[in-house]
Amino acid sequence: ILFDISLSEIIGRIYSRSTLLKISFKKLSIVTALIFIILLPIGAIAWRVIEINNREGKVTIIPNEYFSIANWLRDNVDSYRVFWLPRTGKYCPGEAPLWLKTEGWGAPETSLGVRTYYYYGKPMEYLYPFLMRLLYENKTKSAAYLLSIIGVKYLAIHDDYWWDYLLQMTKRIKENLNSSSYFKFKISTEHIYVYENLIANQYVHAGTTPVIINGGLRALSQFIETYNVDYNFSIFFSDLQIPIEAIYSTQLFITQSLDNLKKDLMVNMLISEGKWDAVIVPAWFAKGIKEGEWHPLYVDNPHHAEWEVFYIWNYLNASFENSFRFDFGFIGSSTPGEELGIPISIKEDGSYIFLIRYLKSDKGGEVEIKLDDNVNICIPTVGNENGFEWFTSNLALEKGSHMMRIRNIKGRNAINIIAVLPIEEYSQLSKKIDGILEGKKIISLKELNDNISNTNILKINNLVIRSIEYKNDIY
Repeated sequence: ILFDISLSEIIGRIYSRSTLLKISFKKLSIVTALIFIILLPIGAIAWRVIEINNREGKVTIIPNEYFSIANWLRDNVDSYRVFWLPRTGKYCPGEAPLWLKTEGWGAPETSLGVRTYYYYGKPMEYLYPFLMRLLYENKTKSAAYLLSIIGVKYLAIHDDYWWDYLLQMTKRIKENLNSSSYFKFKISTEHIYVYENLIANQYVHAGTTPVIINGGLRALSQFIETYNVDYNFSIFFSDLQIPIEAIYSTQLFITQSLDNLKKDLMVNMLISEGKWDAVIVPAWFAKGIKEGEWHPLYVDNPHHAEWEVFYIWNYLNASFENSFRFDFGFIGSSTPGEELGIPISIKEDGSYIFLIRYLKSDKGGEVEIKLDDNVNICIPTVGNENGFEWFTSNLALEKGSHMMRIRNIKGRNAINIIAVLPIEEYSQLSKKIDGILEGKKIISLKELNDNISNTNILKINNLVIRSIEYKNDIY
């Protein structure tokens, strides 16, 4: 137990009573030194807690059961990590345990001397709600696999929260973990329940079989839940930069949408080949949060985590996709009439293909794109995908400078990247992607149905996949 008193207070009280106790200064120094030595192990933890939670001049008393669990974890966790659910948020009383009397990210998780999954004093917000949802939906296989990738061997579930919905979630998660073959119950106290991730006990092999996935973490978890995935796979997401060699050598593609996969690979090729004149990153033109304008959002922002607030907190079935490069980010708008101006330069007169990666969601609406004040493109953004789609438009443009304006007509909208290509160059790039996919195996998580007859069975180690073959530009 951490008592509501600091080491300095103990020493101060001894000094103030030194006359009454008839302790000489020399003896007092000896007593002080002994107290320091005795309390050093506790003090090291106490000071850390005070440092985290002392903004309001308060000291948090962490219940003894947390230290009991921490002691057990230290003896068993080895070089792995512990993942606490729900994580302690910043705001009381809802995001924090009942006993926490002040604001503080990650108290007590970061104050117990056990390796957890935090950075800059905050949990990995982009991953945390996704894993929470997987466990709640009883997708314990994919949760165990993903946790093992980031070195998490133990889950610590605690139910000392104020919010009823968190209590209901933790109750369901415990039920799912108790019946799972991928987790094993290990130890509990009154409010804390520890489960071992059994997949983390397996030997980790270097990935030798590249797999490219379109559709973010949602697609990966669906793939894991459906098929027997082992550690021989090297997973690449199509909306993150992929080594050009991996694009050519990959034999297996997992996708939520065949068209989206192809467009993702196109943009990856443009980035890899350094064709920056064809790539527009809207977030680079959005300078902070300004009234009446779209504002930039980033996946890896450890301070405000704007993208998590904008995206994940608002969509229960989010795809958890990326932005090709973390510095690309997104632009977001929730207010009708907000605009963002982007200057573009066209080298020659002709027809151009615009590829626009936008968020399609149940909270979407409509986005309008103008070129030189002419309404050229209207994108409907409402749908149950809650993920990113590609919109394609063909426009005739004259050589020279143009001003492109992105305007939110209605709804909650986001845009990641725009590619502008002469139609001939687009056709060549499209054929190159066709050549890469020629004869490869593609699992369509969204579009595989009884109407597709060109299916076959692919076997890689213990993996058996019903797949679609891509040949002659036909799936």
